[in-house]
Amino acid sequence: MRAFIAFLAVTGCSGAPVEPPRTATPATYRVLFIGNSLTYSNDLPGTVAGLARSANVTIHVASVARPNLALIDHVEGSSDALEAIRQGGWNYVVLQQGPSSLALSRDTLLLATRLLATEIRAVGARTALLMVWPESSRFAVFDDVRDSYRGRGGRTLFPGG
Repeated sequence: MRAFIAFLAVTGCSGAPVEPPRTATPATYRVLFIGNSLTYSNDLPGTVAGLARSANVTIHVASVARPNLALIDHVEGSSDALEAIRQGGWNYVVLQQGPSSLALSRDTLLLATRLLATEIRAVGARTALLMVWPESSRFAVFDDVRDSYRGRGGRTLFPGG
């Protein structure tokens, strides 16, 4: 206690003006979501923005999501996802596809992620993957889904970084 009182006496009598604590400038981000109905049905972008607000973070969101589309469909022009990415100004682009436990869906997830990541890096943004879980009747394939999103099997999702 004496040390604390001595500290207050020394700092309070130093003659230097006491500055009020600085308030941190709230962080602001721009995030684009690309996916399917799993992204838009429950307004995932709006939910993320709302959660961020509660932590004094501002996230401006946009979304390109269509029913039943895999990421490869966005690459092949079934949406305006590439145009949205190329507008730039994004900090992050979140990619979402279905569970992808099957070999074919895993392969298209890997291919589309690589192709989109190239476009995303070109505008100075970072790529994020949103892994979704399988429906409860197929929960036994959860590990396969996780492995798909991790790029398991000798394939990496983001070669070169």
